[in-house]
This record gives sequence, C-alpha cells and structure tokens, in this order.
Amino acid sequence: MKLGLKLFSTNTELIPAAQKLKKDNIYDYIELYVVPGSFNSVVKAWTTLDIPFIIHAPHSYSGLNLSIREHEDSNRSLIGEVELFRSQLNPLKIIFHSGINGSVDETIRQILLFKKIFSDLFNSGLIENKPKIGINGEVCIGTSPGEIAFIKKETDIGFC
Repeated sequence: MKLGLKLFSTNTELIPAAQKLKKDNIYDYIELYVVPGSFNSVVKAWTTLDIPFIIHAPHSYSGLNLSIREHEDSNRSLIGEVELFRSQLNPLKIIFHSGINGSVDETIRQILLFKKIFSDLFNSGLIENKPKIGINGEVCIGTSPGEIAFIKKETDIGFC
C-alpha cells in the first residue's frame, strides 16, 4: 500500500515540510488538489520537487461538475487548467469526481468529449466514488458500485 499526502495547489508554504516528510519516508506521493486559477502563481514551486504526484481535479464545490450539461464550457476551462498541471508535473494519475445533482449519462458524455480534447489527461484518469448525499444535501453521482462500473465501462476510465 502506498500513502499519499493531500495538499492544495495553493499550499506552497508546506513544500519544505512535504520534502522533510518524504525524506523520512512518511508518504509515497503528493495528491495535489488543483485550486482553480492557481496554476500561474504556484506551478514553479511544485516543479522543484522530486516527488511523484497524483493530481485531483477540482470537484463540484470548485465548479467542475461533469454531470450537468450547462457546466460543459466551464468544465472545459477547469479541465484545461488541470491539463496545464499535468503537463508540468507528469503525475501518475488524475482523479475526477462524477458530479452532483445531474445524471450519470451526462457524466459519461462529458468524459468522452473531454477524452477527445485532453487525451493525455484522461488516459491516466480515475473516477473517485462519492457518498450518496453530499454535505449540503446534494445528490452525488458515482455513488454505487453499479454507477461506477457503468462509468468505467462506457468511458474506459479507471477507478479510485
């Protein structure tokens, strides 16, 4: 089993502590959550590390909601920033959430669309399961083994 240290892309002040913990073999990789709009101000700091990365794309609370068609344009922009991080950090995997208050069919449609545009990004993509109900009462997509299996089968994306 490998252990990750989850940090936000804006947590650059924690880089020295992350380096020490990695040197002490406390964790194996950094799971870096992409805070929208942070790339230009933080990417240089993260590229200085010789530590494996897994990138966590923004989730619906940060605006990326693959389950709602009306979010497609903003999703494209957010995924574009994730692609910028991918191109600079060469992560092992990219984690996505399926969305909230939408449909699994729309999640699949958008993943297939974005796989064509951002193929390198989605070639290492994973869907992460979610609870049935979110912390604000929203209905989450990708909550059951059946939904996850359907998304994986239709999109050929991995599972986290």
